Amino acid sequence: MLIKCAVAGIDPNGNADIWFVTVQCTEEQRDLGEHLEAAEEHAEENGYEGPFVTFDEEDPIMKYALMGVFEWETSSIKDIT
Repeated sequence: MLIKCAVAGIDPNGNADIWFVTVQCTEEQRDLGEHLEAAEEHAEENGYEGPFVTFDEEDPIMKYALMGVFEWETSSIKDIT
């Protein structure tokens, strides 16, 4: 399954920013929250630093505020299956 995630943290320039990534995982991995950990790892791999606040597409902040501000078809995919 593919799950859209947003990771709020500090970008490589030292600014507060949001990193968007789609995580491919199993249902069990999602249930265990591993998709959120993977999203944070992906942000770190791209120069972001914590502390992180991470949301997935089921979180109300994503549904009502963030889903429409990013072109998801351009997001990276982190595969943890």
